[in-house]
Amino acid sequence: MEPEDGQRIQEAKAAALEVLRHNASGPFQGLPRTAGWGYPEPYTRDLLIAGLGILASGDPFLTGVLGQVMAQLSDHQSERGSIPSLVHDSGDRGASDTTPLFLLLVGILRRVTGNPGYLEDATRKALRWMEYQTGDDRVMVVQQPTSDWRDEHWVLGHGLFVNTLV
Repeated sequence: MEPEDGQRIQEAKAAALEVLRHNASGPFQGLPRTAGWGYPEPYTRDLLIAGLGILASGDPFLTGVLGQVMAQLSDHQSERGSIPSLVHDSGDRGASDTTPLFLLLVGILRRVTGNPGYLEDATRKALRWMEYQTGDDRVMVVQQPTSDWRDEHWVLGHGLFVNTLV
């Protein structure tokens, strides 16, 4: 690594944290926004992927915001365990990747917090939901036409992104 690389890395980290802190509160029930200075909606996928960076940063404020997102998601989870596409909207459940992303972050947060029972009921429901997404009982998630995040494209059979998460 060149000497200037360390400085560039620190500058990139500072810029990323600036965006995450800016996003920490948006116009939808005070939930984080998901596109910097762009669209204000609290999209589950974006927030949970950003959660990986938040946890890597170790920033206590942002980690608290992530905890609020996770609590809201569990509150807006469907009766059968599906996690909504928009954090605040329990009726918006069109994405195939939100539930496995939720489970991924729950698992990481359990390790980070040392709380093995973190969001236990929501986790149990989400795992049940995922079991029913395997049409052939082989763990892989089966997707029907237009059921993935690029809903204008067909992904027949087993979609790569959602199954990578699983």
